[in-house]
Amino acid sequence: MNMRWFLVLLGIVSAGLGCVGLLVHAGILDGALPLYTVILPPMVLHLPDRSPFTDAAHGPPFLTVLGVLVVYFLPATVLLSLAWFPRARTRTAA
Repeated sequence: MNMRWFLVLLGIVSAGLGCVGLLVHAGILDGALPLYTVILPPMVLHLPDRSPFTDAAHGPPFLTVLGVLVVYFLPATVLLSLAWFPRARTRTAA
């Protein structure tokens, strides 16, 4: 698998997890597995309990809607744009 397809795969996975996180915030999805998409990033990234990206409502910090957009959709956009628009290779004189 070349690097371009790997970036596409990572971008799709990140966007999918972001969709799950937004569905959890909308109350459409319930359960333990989707909840980890919202709770795990603040614990791994050591984000503060209260910020524009996280909130702690009588429990562990979780991602807000803005946090889901920054943690999942921003990297997905960057990865997919890197895969779609590869860097131009410069030729060196031999």
